[in-house]
Amino acid sequence: MKKAGFKDTNNDGYVDKDGKNLELKFVFFSPEQEYKAMVETVASGLRDIGIKVNIAAMEMASFDEVIFEKGNYDICLDGTGIFWGSSSTMLYDHFYSKSGLLGFHRLQDEQLDKLIEEGMELESRNEIKDAAVKYKAAQKRAIEELVFLCPVVFQKHIVVTKNNVKNCSPFPHSWMFYNGCTENILGEIKWED
Repeated sequence: MKKAGFKDTNNDGYVDKDGKNLELKFVFFSPEQEYKAMVETVASGLRDIGIKVNIAAMEMASFDEVIFEKGNYDICLDGTGIFWGSSSTMLYDHFYSKSGLLGFHRLQDEQLDKLIEEGMELESRNEIKDAAVKYKAAQKRAIEELVFLCPVVFQKHIVVTKNNVKNCSPFPHSWMFYNGCTENILGEIKWED
C-alpha cells in the first residue's frame, strides 16, 4: 500500500491517499449463515492493515442487482464451484471473457482466454492430460497473476457407498477448481459382482 501511495496521514487507523481513506464495500448473500463469519474474518484482517471495510449483507434480489447488473461493490463473497459439465466448466463460467455471463464475470484477458480455448479444444479430443496443463495454467493466471478470484474456504464432501462399489470417482460437484485429474472428466463408477 505504501508503494501505491497509501498511508495513515491523520492517525485515524485507516490508510489514506490524497486525504481520502481506502474504503471497500464488501457484499455477501445474507441467507447463507456461514458467509457472515467468513466476511467478518476477512474484513477484520483488512482492518488490521488499515483498510476501512463496509459490510453489506444482501437478500437475493439486492445481491443480484449489485453483483450482476450494477457491479456496485469492491469485494464479493459468494459460493461457487463446478455444478455441471466437465473440467472446463468452472474456468469457462468464471474466467472466459466470451462466456456471456455478467456481473463479477467481467475479466478481459487474452492470455487467459487462449489457455481456456486451447484446453477446451484438447478436452474435446479427449486429450485430458494436455488439457489439464492448460487448465492449471489458466487457474494460476486468474488467481495468482490477475488476482481475480481468491479462494477462502473449500467445502468437504462426504461420499458414502456400499462395499461392492469399487473405484468410485464421483462428479466433483461444487469443487472450486479443476484439480488436475487426468483419469476422468465426469464421475466414473465401476461395479463389482
